[in-house]
Amino acid sequence: MLLLYAVYALGILIINTIYPEIELASYEQSSLKSFIKESPLQAFLMILVVGPVLEEMLFRSLLKPSHYDLAYFISSWPVFIISQYIPEQINSFVKTIFLVILLASMIYIVSQLIPPLKARRIRAWLSKYVIVIWCISSLLFGLFHITNYVTDFIFNIPLLILIMPRVFAGFAFGYLKIKNQKLEWSIALHIINNLIPLLVILFRSAS
Repeated sequence: MLLLYAVYALGILIINTIYPEIELASYEQSSLKSFIKESPLQAFLMILVVGPVLEEMLFRSLLKPSHYDLAYFISSWPVFIISQYIPEQINSFVKTIFLVILLASMIYIVSQLIPPLKARRIRAWLSKYVIVIWCISSLLFGLFHITNYVTDFIFNIPLLILIMPRVFAGFAFGYLKIKNQKLEWSIALHIINNLIPLLVILFRSAS
């Protein structure tokens, strides 16, 4: 992962030198930086726990899925959509606890409702197209993070360049999931991946 980021940083330097008109600096993660500065404990919770767990369920649970992975995928998307409509004035800890309870409840219910025989057929079909799903989910994972830089979803060359590390990370997380067939491994790498920029932002804020 660190090598990928080093290559990416070198690529950004080259692009800025050759094409100075591409203004990457205009897309700063200002809202994220403000959140970390104003509420560091809540930021740690969201960035290192809630984010990695939910995002891995959203984007990696269909890679060589187990019975519970199917339940993770089916349950995580409604919970994510609901989370987008919770008023901002709601306390973030209350919001997080509510979403965790809702997600856990849905996973349990869905896992019990999916017929085992049908689940095996679905899992076999998904495993057959694992490479295709891996590529699509990694690209979608990158696009998902465009809103880290802009409030409304737009797409242009600077944003395409900025989300490339997320696409690379998506492939890395997916590779772990495919090889180990356990979501815990990709979640762990996701946490480490999020920890690095978080520490950088905290260090810059303190200096």
